[in-house]
Parts: sequence; structure tokens; C-alpha cells
Amino acid sequence: MKKEEIMSTLVKSAVVVGSMMLGSVLVAGQALADDFWFCRGHTEPLRIIDIGYGGTGCPTGSLDFGGIVFSDDQFSILFGEDFIAEQGPGFTRSDRRKNCAVRVLFSVPRGFQFSLAAVEFKGFADLPGGVNGTQEATFDFPLLVPRTKVSKTIPGPSQDNYDQTALVPLPTWSRCGRDEATLAIDSQVFLSGDRFKPAAMTLDTIDGVITQIFSCNIRPCN
Repeated sequence: MKKEEIMSTLVKSAVVVGSMMLGSVLVAGQALADDFWFCRGHTEPLRIIDIGYGGTGCPTGSLDFGGIVFSDDQFSILFGEDFIAEQGPGFTRSDRRKNCAVRVLFSVPRGFQFSLAAVEFKGFADLPGGVNGTQEATFDFPLLVPRTKVSKTIPGPSQDNYDQTALVPLPTWSRCGRDEATLAIDSQVFLSGDRFKPAAMTLDTIDGVITQIFSCNIRPCN
């Protein structure tokens, strides 16, 4: 997929996503003037207090105004062109892997704890034979172990959109007895295999973004 085609799709989809999600979009890194909620489908939803991000795949400003969306029992990170992993003539070794660290501070109802239940990965794989593309998300609550990692790998050859969900096998839960909890998410997209063949893990042709969608679990503390 040519870069100019990617950018055209991204611009068009940004308008659509922004209009569809109006009122649910967080402006990352800024104080929140309105209430934003996660796990609304539960009797005790979580309120989002603050959010920040950074990395080679999400430089400052890239996720503001539509990059992070909350709705019901999910929140989505909509990555743009900075989160594309590419290789081939004109690209460097560092272009094969992009990362983004997101930190979300939640207000947690007293007597409850929460975790992530599943991650849905969406994007476009432009891969020849001998090259694999991977989306990965590692998350935890700082100072608590273990960290949880989920990922999906697309083997080449492939030249299509992908939409795959990974369940969290052993969830890490927030600490009981705390009114607030910080969720740390480290997202990556990368290529492996024959590094001399042109390849890319890039924006899908439906929404013009690379997406990670996180689902929640809430339970009473013991």
C-alpha cells in the first residue's frame, strides 16, 4: 500500500472516527474536564482520571483528539502512521519495530479490583513469504507482578486486513484497598524473518488506523 494512499485513508477515517465517537474521546496528556468511564457494563464502572503516552510509535500529539476512545466495556488505541513497522530499501533496522507506552490512571470503586480480559488487534499486513508481522501488548499495574503479554502474529505471505482477538490467560488484577490504580500498557508492532524483503505492518484499509481494543473485568475484593 503506497504511503500517499495510506495518508489519504487516514485523513478520511479520522473525520469519521471523530464524528462517531464524539463525547467518548480523551485528549491524552491534558487535564480531563469531563467524566470518562471504563467498564460501564458493570455495576461499578471505573472513572478515567488522567492519561499519558510516548514512544517511537506514538510521539507527542499523535494520539490526541481521537487516538484513545472509551465506550462501554472497552477502550481503543487508534494508532496512526507513526506506528507502522516497515522494512526494505530506504528503511533502517529501527523501522522494523515501533512501540508505544500508554499509562491510564483510574478511579476504582472501593471494594473492587479490575483487570483486562482480552485484546483485539486490527491493521493491514503487507508481508511476503518468509516475513512475519506481530502486534503485541504487555500490561501491568506498576509494582505488581506478573506482567501480562498478549500478541498476534500474521505469517507471510499476506496482503490483507486482519482482525484477531487474544484472550488474557492469567489476568493481573489491580490492588484491593486503593481508590486509584495506574494501568501501564506497552504496545509494539514489529517484523521478523527475512529482513531484506520489502514488508509492512500498516494501517488497515477500513478505518485507516492500526487498532488495539482492550476489554475489562471487574470483581469484588475478597
